Amino acid sequence: MLSTIAQIIALAASAYALYKGVIEFSLAKKPRLREDYEFAKKLLTEIDESTHNMIVEKGYIALTGDKELRADEIRYFLGAPAPSSSLRKYSYARNFVKFLPNSQSTGHRVAYIDSFANEKKRAWYKRRKLCYYWIFALAAFFPIIFFSLVVKAGFINALALAFASLCAFGVIAADALFDYARMLRAEEVVLEHGGEP
Repeated sequence: MLSTIAQIIALAASAYALYKGVIEFSLAKKPRLREDYEFAKKLLTEIDESTHNMIVEKGYIALTGDKELRADEIRYFLGAPAPSSSLRKYSYARNFVKFLPNSQSTGHRVAYIDSFANEKKRAWYKRRKLCYYWIFALAAFFPIIFFSLVVKAGFINALALAFASLCAFGVIAADALFDYARMLRAEEVVLEHGGEP
């Protein structure tokens, strides 16, 4: 009886701590957004074509934490109709696209890298990543789906197998799904900012 009461108190205390943590995190986010807004406003008023590339890059890094984009890429996407969304998509899809800074004659600013310039290769890549996702996601959750069969080897062994399976195969499944999403973002970026070369 006493242990049950202690467990209920511990559960209530844990729930309260979790609730308090979530509330504090959400409240702390608003001032951060205001600071980001003020910084972005100041940065954007200072950036023009004569601004040194290092200032543009450092400002973007300070605002987003992304160290991969060059100043010419940042300047171009800041001029887009939806700059925040365009920068985020382009940064996410960098493995599949390239920026073409001197292509005013064709009008293309973003194009696929050579290995993904062919639409069939992109379609095959997406299908392959989706297949990997389903195969490894099923492998990750197999011990959980068939827990009644797995538990016959012992409850602790079943839990260990489920945990190991989730860790090993779940990471691979998530990576395949992220690669699929990156390819979708690459297609969006090329459609919005370049088209087919």
